[in-house]
Amino acid sequence: MNGGEVRPGTSPGLLSIEGTFVQDAAGRLAIELGGLAPGAQRDQLRVSGAVSLNGSLALSYVNGFLPNPGQEFLLIEGGSVNGTFSTVTGGTAPNGRVVTLSYEPTTVRAAVNP
Repeated sequence: MNGGEVRPGTSPGLLSIEGTFVQDAAGRLAIELGGLAPGAQRDQLRVSGAVSLNGSLALSYVNGFLPNPGQEFLLIEGGSVNGTFSTVTGGTAPNGRVVTLSYEPTTVRAAVNP
């Protein structure tokens, strides 16, 4: 993928990609958070190869889910992760909790701040 929108799973769900994932400046990754269980209650992207990020991340909260301080969500898992999202929407949950991203060598995580 370069530009365009990617929505893992079937609201929510898990998307596994064999190979690489490239998101350019025009791309958008839409992630639904509706609980703690990946694939069943929240979206997750798993890539066997390299992940290259740019563009936007859109977080949305589904099924009345209100995240609590200290909760953490593995959003992306890959062979390697390079780059960052240039824009993030949905960084504040409906209950006012702020969600921050951490970019690690093989993952991108979202954590709910106290």
